[in-house]
Formats: sequence, structure tokens, C-alpha cells
Amino acid sequence: MRFCSTPQNFTPIEQGLVFAFTTENDTPASVVAEIVDCSDESVVATLRLHDVTTAEVDIAPYIAPFVERKPLRSAVSMLCKAPTASYKLRIDGLESADVTVSLNRSEVIAPAVATTMSSQRRLAHGESDEVLLFAEEGSSIEVVMESNTGEELRLEKVSSGAEILTVVATDFGDDTQRVDVVVLCDGSEVASLCYNIVAPCGRGVRLAWLSSEGSVERYTFPVARTVTLNAERERVGQGEIVRTVACRSESRLEVASRYEPRATIAALSEIVASTKVWLVADEDIEVDVVTATTTQSLFGEPSAVALTLRLWQREESLW
Repeated sequence: MRFCSTPQNFTPIEQGLVFAFTTENDTPASVVAEIVDCSDESVVATLRLHDVTTAEVDIAPYIAPFVERKPLRSAVSMLCKAPTASYKLRIDGLESADVTVSLNRSEVIAPAVATTMSSQRRLAHGESDEVLLFAEEGSSIEVVMESNTGEELRLEKVSSGAEILTVVATDFGDDTQRVDVVVLCDGSEVASLCYNIVAPCGRGVRLAWLSSEGSVERYTFPVARTVTLNAERERVGQGEIVRTVACRSESRLEVASRYEPRATIAALSEIVASTKVWLVADEDIEVDVVTATTTQSLFGEPSAVALTLRLWQREESLW
């Protein structure tokens, strides 16, 4: 019994995590395959394969429900390990090498930053942003943040493979208008970002969402147009004898972006198809995107995105 191939670390779950093995025996036999969580050696799933000499096992469908990504909350700028998990396959007692997975949705060639938003970003005091980055395990990650007023903040960490950088505007003085961020790996530049520091938008609504790259992106929509409460009652009966047997209600919020460059609008347009969208508040609230409208301008001029969000939905039986 031996493994012929195993997935690479940080292979996107959507592409499958396929282990191939051979029994090294010409006579077909039945084998037991166990998917093991390396953190506690617990068995996630057990598969029985009958009459095989060679086979492939894709563990992605079995581990996907356990891999969850949420916005990271931080009061200060920091570098920390990104949420990851390690699994292995055990075939009749023979164990594969550990495979580390994260929520990246495209192939990663480290070092790299996974993001869909533009490198030119907007951040208000009281807000934070996060950046998902990958580097070879054991390499040296350094982040240099420098404001237009001369303030400098340096963050350093030995890479664990996947990291999250959080950028918090309040780490810099009230007079700060711009913060330039450079990400280095073993002394070489990996990415550079520019944050324009703006005044808080009193009526703005900040959203976070899971992007097509697997990163959590954030944006503050400055316009909150309406909040509506819709209610629908289900009635039965005829004539004068009518009873209400159920009531369905929901709350919706309409938001609109600024007119933005095409690259930013492309990132914002992903929100409608995202599997996870949150309203950023003291406690982040997961919301549904009901509708999305993109105002496209001609000749490369800025465009805008408007969204209708369902904040909550309830159904109550009255009978």
C-alpha cells in the first residue's frame, strides 16, 4: 500500500483535494479510508472502497463544512496567522502527509497577496481593513506602514504559510491623510497598498464579504437610502370567517457606493454572488444580498454599485 500523489498545501477546496493510492496488489481488495483532522486526530469521515487495486479519494466535500472564514476584528494593526486546517488520509493504517488548506479560491504561488480590491483604498478612523497573504513556511514577513506625516509602523513575523494583515487607521495621528503599506518577504517586495485616510461617514454602511479569491474584503457604502420592513400574512377561510395562520416579515436596507474606478467596481460587483456577506458593526451581522445594480459609465469613467440587503427574515406561525 502506498500513496501515488497527494494535494499541494493551499490547494483551493473548490478544485478538489485528491489523494491517489495503490494497494500494490494485483488482486482487488476492499479498503477503509479515513479522513483525519490533524489538530486532534479525530476522524471526519470514513469511506469503504470495495474491490480496488488503485483508487482516488477527494476529501474536499467532506472537509468543506468545517472550513469557515469570518471577518477578523482588531483594534490595532497586526500580523497574525490566517485560519487554516490540516488533514490527512489514512488507508488501512497507512497515513499520508498532512495537507494544509485555507479559504483561497485560486492557486497560490507564494509569496503572494490574495485580494480583489484595488491597491488604492479608503479607510476612516475607527475602521479596519484586512489583507490575506501567503508565504513559504519559515520565511520572514515584514510590513512597513508609513504615513504622510512621517509616522512609521513596522510589523514582523515568521510565516506559518498563510497570514492576515490588519490595517487600522487609528494607529496614526488625526492629521494623517495617507498611509503607504509595503509587504516584504525575505526582504523582497510582495505588494504595496495606499490607504487614503478620510473622515468617518456618519450614515455610511460598511460591508465585508468573501471574495472570489477567498479573502475578506471591506468597503464603506456612504449612502444608506432606505430601511424597509415588509410583512406578509397568510390567511385561510371564506367570507366573514378568515383566520391569519402565519406571518412572514423581513427588514431590508438599500446602500449605494461612491462613483469608483472600474477595478473597484469589479470587486464590489462580486458582493451579489458572494457566499458570505456581513454588515460590519459592534457585532458583525451576516446579511443576504437581494438585488444589485451597477451603473456603468462609458469610456472608462467611474461607475457605482447599489445593493439591497436583507438584514433579517422571520416566519411566525399563528395557528
